[in-house]
Amino acid sequence: MSPEAAAKHEAFLKARGRHYSNEAEAMKRAAQLSDDEDDDSPAEEAAAPPVRKVNGASSAAHETADGMKCT
Repeated sequence: MSPEAAAKHEAFLKARGRHYSNEAEAMKRAAQLSDDEDDDSPAEEAAAPPVRKVNGASSAAHETADGMKCT
């Protein structure tokens, strides 16, 4: 390998190392934030209200959120 190619390869290895080091730190921070959010709000996971039935099918398939009928 020529000295120029070796220097270029060395620079690449350093840049790759910095990139993956940053990615690992970002993943650790994201996991920590996710764990913190889970601890704060377990009561917020309430069940969705039941969907009313219209002609034997759920009304969600036949009405929009503002109550307009879809055909």
